Amino acid sequence: APGKPPGPPPSAGMGSARGEAACPFSKQLHLKQSYNRPQHSTVFGLTAGEPLEDAELAAALSKAKEADKPKQSRPPSFVPVERGITVLEHRRAMTMEVAWKKVAITPSSLSGILKTLEFNHPQLRTSDVERLLGKMPTPQEAKAIIVYAGALEELRRLEHHVFPLCLVPDAERRLSLVHCARTHMARFRSLMLDCECAERAASEVRACEALHRVLGTALKIANLINHGSSDGAQSFPVSSFSAFVSFKVGSVSSLFFLCSKLCGDGFLEALEADLTYVFRAARGSTSGHQEETAQLAAQREEARAHIATERDPRAKEHAEALLFKLNSEQVQLARASEAAKRAVLQAQLFLCERADSPIPSEDFFGHIVQLVQHLRRVTDSPEFIAYQEEQRSLASADVEAEFRRRAGDADVEDIDALSGSASDALSTTDSLGLPRRESRLSHVKNVSWFADGFNVHGAVHALNCVATSPSP
Repeated sequence: APGKPPGPPPSAGMGSARGEAACPFSKQLHLKQSYNRPQHSTVFGLTAGEPLEDAELAAALSKAKEADKPKQSRPPSFVPVERGITVLEHRRAMTMEVAWKKVAITPSSLSGILKTLEFNHPQLRTSDVERLLGKMPTPQEAKAIIVYAGALEELRRLEHHVFPLCLVPDAERRLSLVHCARTHMARFRSLMLDCECAERAASEVRACEALHRVLGTALKIANLINHGSSDGAQSFPVSSFSAFVSFKVGSVSSLFFLCSKLCGDGFLEALEADLTYVFRAARGSTSGHQEETAQLAAQREEARAHIATERDPRAKEHAEALLFKLNSEQVQLARASEAAKRAVLQAQLFLCERADSPIPSEDFFGHIVQLVQHLRRVTDSPEFIAYQEEQRSLASADVEAEFRRRAGDADVEDIDALSGSASDALSTTDSLGLPRRESRLSHVKNVSWFADGFNVHGAVHALNCVATSPSP
């Protein structure tokens, strides 16, 4: 009937009786919608919305519904089982097969290289050697595969592939010697550079006057805090500087006070330039250096052991040449390590570390790097920059006030006499073309000689020298 509101949607039971009529697309859109006409004005009473093509929407939803239907699972593809006699264990065979797929050389070519220990053979790449390390047939595996030497076609493909290497005695050790011959020089140079860096860093610690000033001033500040005067303690280890950094009473920081006394223009830059090798040595690793040294020594022993059992004359000659180089490197490395160790220990004693328990070199140099970083953090802070500007302004004001007080309204001749120089006493202008007295007052104010430790007499004398010096 006209004006009668539509009733509620059909019930679930009714929908089921009509098949898909209640939910044609097996999925509903829930908007908390109401099927009763509102009694008040709503947005839906003002507009009917855009016209829709029911057939178009129904076709799109039906197509999407068909696409969402679960697909029937396909049976797994058939993986043929490789036939042949299996000698190698499954996991072992997998790693070996993967490695051989990534290298360019063939087992037949590699076997010839290993038999004569041709360390620099052009067909063998160092990357291939590294991939194949640990992938050579062991003596037990080689023995089991050689049993089928007369019937190789019965073996699995991998066993057949590596068969030439089974005829090489100690194939894994030979490959390790090839790797050693190609990499020992780089390892030796790296270890020697570590020793040289540590020794130079220790020399920088002992020679760096800026670092010595920092530590000496820090000790005086600590004594003043602890005892009320700069006398008291005579030293402290650099490793305990972190306690100095963290000390603070109210808004007064010991580190800020230290920086205010030392860190003028260019101080930190000069300090860092004097500690170049210290920064490098702090990134080192004592344990890593010892491990690399031990590996180099183990390679030398492996070469010596192989020479004792090698029967091929060419291979033995090549192994002996390698052992000679390894022995020479071992002697040089031992001397360099001892010199570096001695230099670092002396540097630690110089900075008052305990002699009975020296700390690792990278930790020792790391303490010095942290010290510099603490200073840099303070000097780069806005508070310290503002403090420096304030001090420059105060120094400039003090210079001008003291200069006027001492000079007063005296003539130019009196100012020259005060400075100890009577030159150009009658001249009314200076080298800048300005009245002599005003120009000098302005110059004193700008240069801030007092801030650099000049007294009035010295400032005026220096200014006279500037004014009377000949033009270039």
